[in-house]
Parts: sequence; structure tokens; C-alpha cells
Amino acid sequence: FYYQVLADDSFIQGFFQARASHHHHHQHAGGLLEHSHEVAKTAAMLAMQHQLDPKTVAIAFLGGLLHDAGKLYLYYNQPAGEGVCEQHEALTFMCLQPQLNHLRQHAPRLFEALCGCLTQSDHHAASYLPETIVRMADRLSAEVCNWRRAFANTPSFYWYWKSIDNQRIYKRLGS
Repeated sequence: FYYQVLADDSFIQGFFQARASHHHHHQHAGGLLEHSHEVAKTAAMLAMQHQLDPKTVAIAFLGGLLHDAGKLYLYYNQPAGEGVCEQHEALTFMCLQPQLNHLRQHAPRLFEALCGCLTQSDHHAASYLPETIVRMADRLSAEVCNWRRAFANTPSFYWYWKSIDNQRIYKRLGS
């Protein structure tokens, strides 16, 4: 599965250049790769830290790496007028359809667990543990990015800062 995704040149090229969001975390070119890599590493690390089996670690990593792949089709990652303004989760399944079909035919449980990671809906309860792990890692990556952006260019003695992006107050413990 992983090698099939990597072999898709148009997918990989877009993935390396895309932004993770339009006005939120990792909103710069290459931000989708940066965010997805952070989520994948964190998810795999959490699974290993809790001594979960190798398949669970692998699905946590792949789920983290690909959970936002559908963002490639959103308006802010496409030439003017060619992208859509919609939830990215369904688009993720569309862009990974050939690889997911192959996985479904050869490893149905791995397919099911990975699909849970790609769905990322807060409206359904997680069935497989990697789903929960990927959700946690995704939220952490976004929060760290927002926190760092809030304190960028701020003197180190400032222990709180109100973000102009989202009007949220961020605090830090200091040096």
C-alpha cells in the first residue's frame, strides 16, 4: 500500500507542495507534508510507547501521514477556480481510491483500520485504536503550530499572547 502511494508521482508532487489549511495551522506551501509528517511520527511514537503491535504502529503511521490527503483538492491548493470548498475527508478516499481498493482486497482489517484513521470524524466512535491515536496526534500538531505562531516575534519575557489569527489567548511557562 505504502509503495503504491509513493509511486503516484502526481499525488506525491502535490502532497509536497500543498498547504494544510487556508487560515489555520500549517498554512504555508509544504505545510501539508510538514503537518502530516508530524502527525505520522507522533502517532507511531505513541503506539510504540504503549507497546502496541507492529501492525497497529504501521496503521497509526500511515493514517497520520495520509489523514489530510484530500486537502490536495481544496480550493487553496488548486489553481483559481479548479478546487472545491468541501470537507476533505471524502476527498481523501477519492484521491487514494486505487491504493485503498488494493488494500481492501488483500488485507480487509488493515483497510478498515486505515479507513477509520482517514475518516477523522468526531461524530463516530473509534473502533480501532490507531483512529484515536491519529486524532490525538493531529490535534497536537495543529495546537503546537498555532502556539508557535502566536509567540513568533514575541519577546521571551511575554508569558501570554492574544493571537490575531483566532483571538485566542496562548500562555507559556517561560525559559
